[in-house]
Amino acid sequence: MMLHCRVLMFLLATALVRGADDADYPLSGPQQVVLRLAVADLGGKPRPQVEVLGDGRVRERGNVLATKLTARELQDLLRFAIKKHRFFEHDGKALKRTLADRERGGGFCGTGFTTTHIHVAVRGKKRKLDMAMLSTRVSMHPGLPALADLLAIQRRLLLEARLANAGGRQKVLTYLKAANARLKQRFPKRKPLTIGDFQRVTKLPIPAKMFLPQGADPHAVKISGACAIFRRTRPPKSVTATVKTDPKAKPRTAVNAQG
Repeated sequence: MMLHCRVLMFLLATALVRGADDADYPLSGPQQVVLRLAVADLGGKPRPQVEVLGDGRVRERGNVLATKLTARELQDLLRFAIKKHRFFEHDGKALKRTLADRERGGGFCGTGFTTTHIHVAVRGKKRKLDMAMLSTRVSMHPGLPALADLLAIQRRLLLEARLANAGGRQKVLTYLKAANARLKQRFPKRKPLTIGDFQRVTKLPIPAKMFLPQGADPHAVKISGACAIFRRTRPPKSVTATVKTDPKAKPRTAVNAQG
């Protein structure tokens, strides 16, 4: 009885610490599109790039990917968009009026280019926001956090699709751990790679030693086949890591850096 009471008190304390702001967002059902990233070129109709459904399935350009998000991963993604980057708080029309005032006479036309469309929906609340030349405008207007928020959500959705294509977040984290272990060996002063630096899993040909550039990781000559690629491109210091993903093969990781 005493143990039961302690467990209940622990669960209650955990819920209080977590707070209402971290509560799960209610969803309408497993078939509901909870988040969608679409693009439209030259004023055309938006074409879905990434869609996340209520049951965690991820669609990329209409194709359902093999790996689903867990319920926790889906809620973390919603908190990223809604809480951290305030998706429901941004006023799209007001933002466009502000941009029109700032860009008037500046020789920049925000129409006729690629337009990013983002849609977020939970039970009882949904919103769609769109922005032409999103990444360009983030650079042009660093004082408008709404633009940076939209770009962060766009990048996160693209990342989720890459993770789902590679077998899921947890699997990629094991590759990331191997990449950072090798990075620490070769370049101990470089900052560790992050999950956001993950690019894809791809098949590499058998490397030819004679074609490796000077200073390349000697491990590279033993890496081929299915590999996970991580890349951080922040000039002048860039890092690329290649991790062999075949569970039947001997683990091998190569890391190269510039700058």
